[in-house]
Amino acid sequence: MRFARSGVADEAAVCALGPHWSLAWVCAKEKKYPAALQYIASAFALDKTWQYRERLAQKLQEVPHHLTIRNQQEYLLLINLVSKHARNEDKKPDEAPPVVAPLLLDGPGGNPGTR
Repeated sequence: MRFARSGVADEAAVCALGPHWSLAWVCAKEKKYPAALQYIASAFALDKTWQYRERLAQKLQEVPHHLTIRNQQEYLLLINLVSKHARNEDKKPDEAPPVVAPLLLDGPGGNPGTR
């Protein structure tokens, strides 16, 4: 009788754990890492028989890894944008050529005038 009750309890624990595990997997797939970590933590708490321990531990390693990659990509994008902006500021606009006053010519021969 005691084993039957523990079997029912184990089955109930697995049923309660299932949605948390599934939601953790979905959140990780959709790159909602904070929510995935919360579901993994709650799944660990519900897994009293440690039946899902290996899967949860693997997912617990994957999620922070993907989060680190995403943070690195965002950081590199930010650095790239900053460096592009700095390069544009370093470039000075092309200076216009100096303005030369027109030469005043007197007479039909085009001799420079003395004014």
